[in-house]
Amino acid sequence: MPKVIVIYHSQQFGDTKTLAEELAEGVREAGAEVEIISTNERRITLDEFLAADGVALGTPDYFSYIAGTIKTFFDDPRRWWERERAF
Repeated sequence: MPKVIVIYHSQQFGDTKTLAEELAEGVREAGAEVEIISTNERRITLDEFLAADGVALGTPDYFSYIAGTIKTFFDDPRRWWERERAF
């Protein structure tokens, strides 16, 4: 069974959380396993990322820019790569 990770940041009104949950439900109905991760609560690990067959991202628009926690998600692969090279 394919695995999809839904990663989102949501605040104030919770609209992005609602969209992430609806997306996850649709992916489940299509037959995939889904894990929902709120970047407000934690960061995704390298192992989680590599185990996924697909990734969906959700973020509010903050003055034409993504949420800082989603930006961190995009920065993390560089950190993972540097850590792996150190060994």
